[in-house]
Amino acid sequence: MAEVKGVQLKGTMSFLTERYGQPAVNKAIESLAPGDRAVLPAAFLDSTWYGEDVWRAVRRLTRMLTADAGPDFPRELGKHISQYTFAGVYRTLLVNDPRKQAEKFSWVYDFFFRDAQRVETRVHENSACTITYYYKSGDKPTRATCAGTLGYSIRTLELAGASNVRGSHKKCAADGQDRCEFFLEWE
Repeated sequence: MAEVKGVQLKGTMSFLTERYGQPAVNKAIESLAPGDRAVLPAAFLDSTWYGEDVWRAVRRLTRMLTADAGPDFPRELGKHISQYTFAGVYRTLLVNDPRKQAEKFSWVYDFFFRDAQRVETRVHENSACTITYYYKSGDKPTRATCAGTLGYSIRTLELAGASNVRGSHKKCAADGQDRCEFFLEWE
C-alpha cells in the first residue's frame, strides 16, 4: 500500500486552512464519510508515514472545499506544499542549484512517498529537465493531481534558485497515456 510522509499532508491542510479558514475546514471534515473522519489524525507529524486511506481522505476533503476554486487552484496547492516542505524541517533536501535539485527529483520523491509511482528525471544540457511518473497498474491520476505536481516541481526549482520557471505536461496518464511526463525549463 502506498504511503506518504506527513509533511506533504500537513502542507495541504495548511493551505486549506489559510485559504478557507479553520471553521470551514472543520465543517468540511465533519461532512466527510465516517470512514474518512476516522482515519484523519488530530495532527499530522512531519516524518510519520500515513497510509493511502489517509491520503485519499485528505484529497476528498480538498475536493470538498475547493469545488469552485477555479483551474489554478491545484497548481497553487502544489506550490504551497513545496514551500511548506522545503521551508521547514526538510530544508536540507533543497540545494541552491536548480540543475542539481532537478537531478534529485526522483530521490526526493521517494523520500516523501513509498510504494507509490516510480519517478525518473532526465536533466537536459540546457536549463531544463523532464520528470516522468510511472503509475502502478490500476492507479490513474486526475488532471488536478497533475497540475499540483507541476506546481510543486516549479516551486521546488524556484526555491533552488531558478527564475522564470516554465512547465508543461507533455504526456498524461489521465488521458490514457502510459505515464505522466512533465517538461520544465528555467533561467
